Amino acid sequence: MTPNHRRPTVESLEARVLFSTAALPRPDHVVVLLEEDHSYNELFGTPQFPLEIWPVLAPGPVAQAPYLAGLAQSGAVFTNAHSIGTHNIIDYNAIFSGFLPKGTDKPPFTAPNIASELNAAGLSFGGYSEGLPHTGYTGGGVGLYTRAHNPWVDFANVPASENLPFTKFRSYAALPTVSYVVPNEDDNMHSGQIYEADNWYHNNIAPYAAWAMKHNSLLIVTWDESHQGDDQIPVIFFGPMVKPGKYTQHITQSNILRTLEDMYGLAPTGRSAQTPPITNIFKTSATSARKQPRHPTPPAKAHIKREAPRG
Repeated sequence: MTPNHRRPTVESLEARVLFSTAALPRPDHVVVLLEEDHSYNELFGTPQFPLEIWPVLAPGPVAQAPYLAGLAQSGAVFTNAHSIGTHNIIDYNAIFSGFLPKGTDKPPFTAPNIASELNAAGLSFGGYSEGLPHTGYTGGGVGLYTRAHNPWVDFANVPASENLPFTKFRSYAALPTVSYVVPNEDDNMHSGQIYEADNWYHNNIAPYAAWAMKHNSLLIVTWDESHQGDDQIPVIFFGPMVKPGKYTQHITQSNILRTLEDMYGLAPTGRSAQTPPITNIFKTSATSARKQPRHPTPPAKAHIKREAPRG
């Protein structure tokens, strides 16, 4: 069999377990922002040394990411979240499909995923990658766009029309039911600095967060992995249906995927079928969430250009 006629990889079916019957909200829109390679403590934790000793060389986490820190303070932030693996293909698929490819598995894959399940239910999905050359592009990395951060491109059951450049992320009311947003290598903390990604969030995603609070919609910000011993990552949920606070239960990308699936009554996919949804951070239902007093959005701040840390 020639490489051009390779059969698509199909995931074997797993037993599915119902963990909870707790009511979950049904947001009008969900946006999942995927960042790279940092831990909770790096972003929002306690610095490992007194800042007054090196005030310029090593600014504290909150000083470098004030907008994301404001989001964490106004939303549900997890202090014990961890990545499934230590490689892009595992971590991005864990939150997109629950299908964790092995070394011998080659795309195109046909395993069910959040996009195929939404489409089958008459809902919609959009994957937005900053730097993607054009809608439906299936080639390799170009400039600061990295294909390894775009899992939906590897699935034959995701329409090319749902593989979108970030320039298409516009009118919020017209967004798909669920959108995944992947910044480029400079803006996702992979190659760039924390403060650069924070500025990108402020300019490109914070307006959606403010809109979401008034329109029964949800923002989830998460990281793929931290490259630290326990691979702890930050995870933030923000929206009118969320109870702000710090949450200490252990979660992974599988819990986030299962939560999205349960919100829309979708069958759990891959590894999420063996994982409970996150329920304790939400108000009782989408209907009651609309009736609850709104939590304040992160305070508006003047956008001040910050100098890159020297040294």
